[in-house]
Amino acid sequence: MAKRKTGKVQDLNIKAESITKEELEKLQEVVKKVDLMHMQLGRVEGQKHLMLHQLQEGNQEIGNQQKALEKTYGNADIDIRDGKLTYKEENDSAE
Repeated sequence: MAKRKTGKVQDLNIKAESITKEELEKLQEVVKKVDLMHMQLGRVEGQKHLMLHQLQEGNQEIGNQQKALEKTYGNADIDIRDGKLTYKEENDSAE
């Protein structure tokens, strides 16, 4: 019987070294969009932070004006639409 020569076994499970150019372009596009959204979100958060500080300053200014008006006009409610004063009765403060 003749001996059979067997060649080297080749690996038919060849693995790709990189993705296709089209796949890479699509992936880069999506990553670029996500990065842009992160950057925009950071900018919005910065604006939100600034606005919260400005809101706090506005509330403090309202408080300062209320104290000044109370010194001038006493304990009264002010109609913000027309500036009319409604004085509180002395009995209301005792209750």
